[in-house]
Amino acid sequence: MWVYDVTMNEVPSYNWEQDANCRGLDPADFFPSDEAHTKRAREAELVIAKMVCRDCVVWLECLDKAMKTGEQHGVWGGFDADERKELAAQRAERKNRVIEAQAA
Repeated sequence: MWVYDVTMNEVPSYNWEQDANCRGLDPADFFPSDEAHTKRAREAELVIAKMVCRDCVVWLECLDKAMKTGEQHGVWGGFDADERKELAAQRAERKNRVIEAQAA
C-alpha cells in the first residue's frame, strides 16, 4: 500500500521541472492512450514511463503537482492515474479518521 502524506507547504525556489528525468523526453510517452493500445501494450508503456521516474530527484514535487491539480491522466511522480486516485482516497480516509478522533 502506498502512502501519500507529504504536504508541500512551500513552493520550491527553483523550477523543479528543470531537474526532472523526463525533461526533454516526449510527453506522449507518459500519457499512454487507452484507445490506441491493447491492455498489455498500455501496461508496458506505463512501466517504461515509471522507470524514468524511479530515480528522479523531483518525483515528489511532480506527484504533488498532479495530486494538487487533480491530474487524471498520465504518469506523474512514478504514479499512474489509478494509483493517484488510490493515494487520494487513502489520504481522505486518514483525514476523516483524524477529524473523527478530534471530535470524540
